[in-house]
Amino acid sequence: MLMKHCSRYLLNKNLFLFSSIQLMIIITSFLAFTLVTINLNIKAVQEEYHNLNQEDFQFIANSTAYDTTDPVAYNNAIKTLENKYGFESEIQRSKYASLNGNNYRIIKNNQKINQFYYVEGSMAVNQNEIVIDVDTAEEMKLSIGDTFEFLDNKYMVKGIASFSGLVNPNMSATNFQIYRSESSNLVSVNDKVYDSLNLEEKVYTSGLWLNGSQQISSDDASYVQESSHNPETKTLDLRIQMFQTIVGVSVSVMSSIVAIMLALILIRMIQENLKVFGILKAIGYRNVELVLSFIPLVLLLVIPVVIGLLIAELLQPFLFRFMNTESMIPFLNVNMDWSSISVVLAIYFLIVMTFSFSVIYLYLGKQPIRLIWNSHVDKNGLLKRILLKITTRKNFLGSLSYKIMFRNLFVLCLIIFSGFALAVQLFISFAMANFPNQIVNAVEEQYHYKYNTVFKNSLSFSKIDFTDMDAQGYVKRNMKMDSTDGSEDVSLIALETNGTSQYINFYDYDTHKDITGQLENGIIVSKWFANKYSLRVGDTVSVMDQDHTILLQIAGTHLELQGSELYTSLAYYGESFTEPTEAYHGLYSNQLLNIDSNDIRNTLLQSDIIEAMRMSVENYKGISGGMLVLGILLGGVLLSISISIAIKTGEKNILLFKSFGYTNREINRVCIIGNIYPLMIGIIVSIPYYIVLSGLLFGELSKSTRVFLPMQLTLTSVLIVIGGTILFFAIIASIYMMKLNKIKSFPKLLVE
Repeated sequence: MLMKHCSRYLLNKNLFLFSSIQLMIIITSFLAFTLVTINLNIKAVQEEYHNLNQEDFQFIANSTAYDTTDPVAYNNAIKTLENKYGFESEIQRSKYASLNGNNYRIIKNNQKINQFYYVEGSMAVNQNEIVIDVDTAEEMKLSIGDTFEFLDNKYMVKGIASFSGLVNPNMSATNFQIYRSESSNLVSVNDKVYDSLNLEEKVYTSGLWLNGSQQISSDDASYVQESSHNPETKTLDLRIQMFQTIVGVSVSVMSSIVAIMLALILIRMIQENLKVFGILKAIGYRNVELVLSFIPLVLLLVIPVVIGLLIAELLQPFLFRFMNTESMIPFLNVNMDWSSISVVLAIYFLIVMTFSFSVIYLYLGKQPIRLIWNSHVDKNGLLKRILLKITTRKNFLGSLSYKIMFRNLFVLCLIIFSGFALAVQLFISFAMANFPNQIVNAVEEQYHYKYNTVFKNSLSFSKIDFTDMDAQGYVKRNMKMDSTDGSEDVSLIALETNGTSQYINFYDYDTHKDITGQLENGIIVSKWFANKYSLRVGDTVSVMDQDHTILLQIAGTHLELQGSELYTSLAYYGESFTEPTEAYHGLYSNQLLNIDSNDIRNTLLQSDIIEAMRMSVENYKGISGGMLVLGILLGGVLLSISISIAIKTGEKNILLFKSFGYTNREINRVCIIGNIYPLMIGIIVSIPYYIVLSGLLFGELSKSTRVFLPMQLTLTSVLIVIGGTILFFAIIASIYMMKLNKIKSFPKLLVE
């Protein structure tokens, strides 16, 4: 009975506060459980990729050393290389077709490496059967058994699959053509149908290391590409980690804000109930009984956590459908473990209950008469006396405003914290909303070429006259760099810097100054790479391959937020590698070059690569925007709570001023506008806090991902936050004051 009456009294007196904190908990709970689901499925994807034998590298056997025209001789050559270097391999074959505006890539079924993950159905066995990718099935609303028309023939859909080796599939055999869900189709047919198709074909061999990676000699392979540098697969990390990072950062910040706000509101609600506790204690109730009367209220705070969990559970089908079709990877719909959820809820309940009981016990140590008269509110402590003394020299209304403001330190601290929390949340939300665009903009700003021509063989640059050719040459070496958490696959790219055509210009991440000239003094790395390994200009890194280990000096950090490419000049490269080394060569240009096609591995169109990146981050802009909206909503609720408490605490003073004849404008100045100052204090404090937070927490978080979080603070964002917060404060305060203006002063005061 005691529990029932105490809980009802508390809820009736603090209904707005309690409802507001429940809304904040629902939002945070939903995001937290969504993040847990994502993490569970990322782990499942990684395990499934291991089961599907995702390739470690791909290569083409050297045609000068091996007969690549005879299938039997070629297979024997591959077996020789397997035994020599210690890997397992499988030939990957794809054919390409364009018809009626649609692009098709027909993939031969893989048995050992890059195996298909069948979301539904199974492989095509008969000649009238076909397997389609999950995105095509979603776009065309196809299911198992439906008819799919392909190259003027009709096939029955036998399977819907994710192709593990094609996260970002290329729809061209020689160039780079991005996959578009509305016009691109990945399909697989049986071997007989595949062999009968008279189409352009691309053939390479995938490898899976058995006992650690090795350096394959150019005498054996004309082209080797590690999976980490494969444009068809390397976007997987970016897509997953962008999703994970955006939600993870938002959840972390929201959780900390809601936890502090929950603590403040619990303290406030307990203070509101002290008079009741004092009366009950005076008539003989024990402290334990009074403490236990708070249990129903704590149980009610578990309900919003459960609601957030249920919302996350209901939205899981949409989440998985988005992640499957957008990422072209097999997300397995792994649900949360309900036993683990029960443990989390129990821990949350115990933490809230322990905190509440501790606060109540602290107050119940006082005499009942002191609890009844709420002496903790009226007593002027040292801090209050100092603050009041500082403000006594103001004019009458100004002095009165400060005295009311400093009369209740809880309200003062709450408003400061509200301004602080809202500003931090908005700063982070703005940064996260701009994050996807910054990834693409960094590439567009620094790389100005249209074509990247990659050669099959290691052609000597002495045969190419750069003075007469509108192109910039480069040498590329795939190497490894040792670090404390294992080895990192890196690409050392040496640029020709003596010619007239310069298609790459690097800009310093911090100063935005052109640092291209620093290529002569060492290597220029991405911001992510520098942050990952805590590198500064002047530091050295050790890179190695099978035959060489060299030290390279850091000469600059450029704008890119991802990538493990180490750029330098051919001159510095020549000084570092004094002995002949194996490398691959290419040319950057603004037009297709007149070079024998037999010497070219492929030609990549930069605009297609940028568009592919833009498409990859496009939907994540929506996610970032959603996080921004949730951040604004959460901050708005928080500020509304603070304003409500501030006005309610000063309600008696406001009614007294009205009865004394003060105008609404004067009352607003005394009781409302003065609170803008502590609000501004909170916003100002949030700026250095955010700078430190972005440098420490987000810098460390970026080290565990493949992308750097650019949590930069701009003057525009600061002005928007300050202006928006003050405007929102003024609007909400005006609404509350309009309600108070309708109250008759004397009757209300007599009731009080």
